[in-house]
Amino acid sequence: MTDKQVGNMNSESQNRLMLRIIILCFASYCFFPQFIPEKIQLGLVLLGTFFAMAYSFKRGFLTEVKLQSISLLLVWVLFSLFALVSCLTHHGLRPELTLALVLFAIVMLFASIGTGWIDETVWICVMLLSVYSISTIVLCVFPDLYAPIKAAFFPMEVNATDYRSGLTTHYSNNGTYNALGFIIASCSFLFFKNRPKHKIIGVLALVFFVALFLTTKRAHLMFSIVAVLFVYLASSSNKGRFGKALLVAVITLGAIEVASAYIPAIADTIARFTETFAANNLDDVDSGRHLLWDFALSGWERSPIFGNGWTTYFYVWADGFTTTIFAHNELYNLLYETGIVGAAFAILLICASLFFTLYLSIKSNSIECSGHLKTSLCLQVFALIYGFSSGSLFGSQYYFMPYLLAVGMTVSVSLDLRASMPSKLSANNKEVSSIG
Repeated sequence: MTDKQVGNMNSESQNRLMLRIIILCFASYCFFPQFIPEKIQLGLVLLGTFFAMAYSFKRGFLTEVKLQSISLLLVWVLFSLFALVSCLTHHGLRPELTLALVLFAIVMLFASIGTGWIDETVWICVMLLSVYSISTIVLCVFPDLYAPIKAAFFPMEVNATDYRSGLTTHYSNNGTYNALGFIIASCSFLFFKNRPKHKIIGVLALVFFVALFLTTKRAHLMFSIVAVLFVYLASSSNKGRFGKALLVAVITLGAIEVASAYIPAIADTIARFTETFAANNLDDVDSGRHLLWDFALSGWERSPIFGNGWTTYFYVWADGFTTTIFAHNELYNLLYETGIVGAAFAILLICASLFFTLYLSIKSNSIECSGHLKTSLCLQVFALIYGFSSGSLFGSQYYFMPYLLAVGMTVSVSLDLRASMPSKLSANNKEVSSIG
């Protein structure tokens, strides 16, 4: 082995190490904020941003990437800066979170230098998120284990209750993490069938589904399934895909029905769904969210053009103690905080990102690129359905980071496809010349 080959191997090892540090910095901030002191959280984001910029400059970002080709992410950076200015000028409640939004949008911009980071990111995310799926199932089977965990990590959190909240402070957070894990693992299983870890990923997707079901989070369960099914049925060329999907659905429903007779936790989830469809009262269906929406609309009427300021939404419930810091509907939240200007800016940008991903997924002939685009599409569909129905898109890092990650994947793949076009054209020209 020559000195040059050894040098290349060392350089590649350094790049891989730097990439993993970047991923772990942002993944820790996104997936484990309840275990990390707030002062350290922003430090992780800053450290990850520094390494991401260094990594991209080392790989030739300034010389190889044209601004026109990353215009979508540039506009996302502009939107995040708009959010930060709005937050600071209106004394928003969470300036650190808004700064993290800006920095992560910038990181996705620099990540567009190539697609090599995507597989590593997906695998690390699945591994880290599996902590929540496994812990949810273990705590369901052994409920006595939860009391010491709560005493050690969440002694003052009233919403940290049992296996449903798991290792988080609220069962909605646990539902979000398991939904993300289910989507990413399912996409890796469905769209990358020739990968060496294919069977392991399939098992993990099943584990995420079981854990998500146990959280009793109806929206997360339904919307994640809808996102995966929509992309699989719409994009797969397999003629038997509808039959396979129907067969899996029948087997799953049958297994759930049988298991509910023996496992009370599964019966509890079924009961929640039954109560939802049988409810006659709006409060029973939306858990009082219409009060949050009415508050957002009344606040928007006070400042309809530019809103009241990013992260200024703050609702106090009737008990005088319970508070909510976003409207549980991103459209209402945007109108309240950024007015018609900010809401229109965000919605146009969201639509552009979604349609660009759809366009590329239709045009792409590469199995690798197509799989990444389908994963991006799944994450976007889930984020948008959930965010614009009963959740949030920008209200926390575990909402906006997976979404911007999906947009970053799309732009990175688009640059990769654009870079491969000249070689394809050259190959076609050679074929034409040889025929002539």
